[in-house]
Formats: sequence, C-alpha cells, structure tokens
Amino acid sequence: FVLREHRYPSTMHAYAPLHPGIRMPWEILVNVHGERFVQEDNPSVNHIEYGIARQPGHRHWAVYDHAMLMQSPPIIPDWSVDRLAGEHAEHAMFHRADTLDSLALQAGLHPRNLLRTVELYNASIARGDADPYGRTHRPLEIKKPPFYAIEMQGWTLVSFAGLHVNPQLQVLNSDRRPIRGLYALGEVIGAGATSGRAYTNGMLVTPAITFGRWLGGRLAAAY
Repeated sequence: FVLREHRYPSTMHAYAPLHPGIRMPWEILVNVHGERFVQEDNPSVNHIEYGIARQPGHRHWAVYDHAMLMQSPPIIPDWSVDRLAGEHAEHAMFHRADTLDSLALQAGLHPRNLLRTVELYNASIARGDADPYGRTHRPLEIKKPPFYAIEMQGWTLVSFAGLHVNPQLQVLNSDRRPIRGLYALGEVIGAGATSGRAYTNGMLVTPAITFGRWLGGRLAAAY
C-alpha cells in the first residue's frame, strides 16, 4: 500500500499488488538500507509478505528507471503512465531523481547501498548470471534516468485474534468451558481460526457463511 503521507498511521493513497500472478515485476524492492530482501517474482504472495514483515517498520521501496516506467504495465493498476509520472512530481511517497544517490537521499534510503544494489542487479543481467534471490523475470537493467522510487507500507488487514470457540462454535470462558447459549463465528473468532498464519482472500467470508448455515441448522433442529 502507498500511504497518503509519511505520518503513521495514514490513509491509503494507492494499492500496488506486488504479486506476479497479477503483474510480473519490472522494478526491484529494497528496504530502508537500500538493499534487496526478496525474490520479487516468487509465485507465492506469502514469500513477499513475510519478507516485508521482516523489514524495519514494514517499509519497502519499489525502485525502477524511466525505461521501465514507459514500457512496463503500471505498478499501480488502472493508473496511466502520465498519472504515475505526475505523482512522482507531486506526492510525498513518490520520488524522482536524475541519479541513484539523489534518489536515495530523497526517499530516505542508504545512498551507497542503493547504488551497489542496482549495480549488482544490472551486472547479473548483463553477464547472464543467476539472480542471487532466484528471480528470473528481469526484462531490463535499471540504468536510464530519471530514476524512480515508490515508498510503500505493509499493513495488517485483519486481526488474527478472536473469541475462543470449541468445535461446536460455543464461546469458551477463561477456564475454556462453554458459555451456555453463546456461539460465535465469522470475523469475531479471528482470522487465525480459519486462515492459519497467512491472510487468505475469502477465508473470513466463506467460513462465516458455511459455519452460519451449519450452526443455524443444528440450533433449529435442537429447539
């Protein structure tokens, strides 16, 4: 997510889906140290999300050049190239500079590390070497100014905690005993009850509908 401003928490300004199933990456992802930390084209969205979760402040930056801006599908869906370029001229979370060290200073990244990161990325492409993170989709080197960076923030979408229930969906008290006549399902029992350690689309709505039908049928039959 791209926030509206540096203040945290802040409202969302744009959504950049960093998932190769939606859009193959052209840019690289770096942390505040100016270093890559993840295989950007890994088919598992969990791989990228867990990588972001390990970074300071859950902050990460997409770094790319002018050739990528003009040739790649926009990193933010439904945005035109002109709008994306305009945001880099006006918005606090979008950065643009003619050199990588200037870009790093604008974006709050480590300049020397960012320069080295891009040099290593470019050199591996030029030589035909394997990417150290296992990335295979590398359509262009990052070398045509101006250079761009988008500052993004990992967000917690839902709470994984919730009311403790037993297999009959009865709410349990602090002694883990059922509270008579009290049942719970859906988001109130927490995403961890149905999604495990990863957020999965539909794993709050679908169980709520399914468990609701199941519990309603049991209660109707009982009473």
